[in-house]
Amino acid sequence: MTRVQKSLCLLGLISWMAGVVACGGSDHLDGDDRFGPGTVLGSFRLGPAGGQIALDGGHTQDPALQGLLLQVPPGLIRSETVFTIAQIDPAPSLSENAEAVGPTLRITAKPPLPRGDVTVWLPYERQRIHYTDAFFVAHNAASQPLENPMQRVVLSQRPAVPVAVQELGLFQLLVRRPDPAVIMSLRDNIRAIDVLFVIDNSPSMADKQGLLTSKIGVFADKLIESFKKIKEYHKSKGRSQELSIHVGIISTNVGIGYDADPRISQLRDCTKLGDDGNFQEKSCTMRPNTASDPRCTTYCNKEYIANDMKPFIRIESNSAGTVSSNISLPAGSSNDINAISSAFSTMMSCRAYLGERGCGREAPFEAVRRAIGKGKDFFRYNRTPAMDPDRNSNTSLLFLVLISDEDDQSLADPSKAAMLYDYNTSPGTPGGAKQPTNFHLNFRGFAMSTTCKEDFFSAGMKTDCKEDAMQTFLYPVLGPKGANPSVVNDMIGADHKYNVLMAAIVPPGPIKFYDDSATTMKVWGDLYGKKMINPATVALELDPAQTTCAATDLDCLVEKRHTCTTPGAMTYSAQHRLSKFASFGAPMGETLGPRQSIQADICEKKEYEQILALLPQSLGL
Repeated sequence: MTRVQKSLCLLGLISWMAGVVACGGSDHLDGDDRFGPGTVLGSFRLGPAGGQIALDGGHTQDPALQGLLLQVPPGLIRSETVFTIAQIDPAPSLSENAEAVGPTLRITAKPPLPRGDVTVWLPYERQRIHYTDAFFVAHNAASQPLENPMQRVVLSQRPAVPVAVQELGLFQLLVRRPDPAVIMSLRDNIRAIDVLFVIDNSPSMADKQGLLTSKIGVFADKLIESFKKIKEYHKSKGRSQELSIHVGIISTNVGIGYDADPRISQLRDCTKLGDDGNFQEKSCTMRPNTASDPRCTTYCNKEYIANDMKPFIRIESNSAGTVSSNISLPAGSSNDINAISSAFSTMMSCRAYLGERGCGREAPFEAVRRAIGKGKDFFRYNRTPAMDPDRNSNTSLLFLVLISDEDDQSLADPSKAAMLYDYNTSPGTPGGAKQPTNFHLNFRGFAMSTTCKEDFFSAGMKTDCKEDAMQTFLYPVLGPKGANPSVVNDMIGADHKYNVLMAAIVPPGPIKFYDDSATTMKVWGDLYGKKMINPATVALELDPAQTTCAATDLDCLVEKRHTCTTPGAMTYSAQHRLSKFASFGAPMGETLGPRQSIQADICEKKEYEQILALLPQSLGL
């Protein structure tokens, strides 16, 4: 088997034609009747107006089938047509390494449909897929790769994925598991886990942080469960039970690089360095701006401190399985995993609420870069030999959790911040070259790093927006493997082979925004029916908070914020850099390691708990 063939197998680009032998199988599944008529689940009639066909409890009691939908656009058919949906059972045998995660279905139409776009929502069994799986659909004699729904936390949505097809026939959803020869077992190899929360503390984040604080105890509990599972696994194998977890919190506030003029309202909470990537070691009850905030006091009901003066939480097990931590606990309970678990959950709830008095220029990537540079005691992951001669990337893992309601604005050259953000310089000229001073502080990063069909020198809608491949204003997200500075190279590692798991709770963003050749930007809402803004369309307006703004005041231009459907009081703005980083991995032919990154919608209450519960469970699989 050639390298190309192996890659095709791994990505799930198989076929049930004769060509599938390249991936190790020889099964066929096409639109004929070789598999019998199957069990008819329902017959439906549609006319020229088109419409939607859905299986429900009146057709089948099997919940695995009730997610199926067929959407026929108006005008595709010219006369009344009968659609029949049947299940093929038993399902046909599959090629090697492919596993069915949904029923085999045959959908037919009489008279036959003319070729044209129809959408079939295919049901899958949620408990049978993992977010590291390559996800694809077998349709007649071909296959089509799909976005794995678990790469977004959509557990509250319909357990079905949409597939646009030109003809009906046989359908089935399949997955390929990661190659065990490439994807190492975390239980067997990982001994050090660095968990870093990067939390946006700019204005507008209080409600989102409140949701995070209310659910972060779920993350803490699940992390301890996985910790215990890994220990027990090693014990059952007669191995050392040595395992260490570090958990820290930093903010997205790295300041603006110079001493701001306090008279400039846009810079009200901006200082030269901000929090500078330093760990947040105080409880929210100990910070003046959050001490009396009910979002803090509701979930922080007891104070715990670190007994070793470290700014992060440490939980570990020695080779014999004795557990300890740096959490100050009563005498007699310092080695009790249950007492440690309870205190850890409380500490996370107390530390995670940072408030909203940070600078309005979010720079999570720069914050992590600074934290890595100064946090040798915390990070065991991704340290160069010069920084740490004992570094072993095969036994350490970085667990990165990011929450922000705006896009990243990490500068490519932080030393030039004073020039780029100084409000004492003169604004640019309408129709001229883009200059940082043309744009509001909160919008400059987006404006200087993004291209749209229309220019950015006036209010109104801007369309076909995407990241400028030639931009030098912001810290580039992706870069070629090697020493080229980029978010991925500096944070993930220049060879992209380290173990990384990333979670992002961010504005509803794109799936394939990183594809510069795409003519149509696909967003999660297009695929899963959630009402979202397309980041390829951006609305600009004059800053509504500034009463002196006029049409000629270019530095008053801001990106219009959008209101979450639920909870309605929260707002967000479009982003693409955060999704670009979180989407980096298998879809791009790269790998972050044994676990894929996933994203949740910052507007969806349910998804906070879902993503915080899902991620740590992967460690104990």
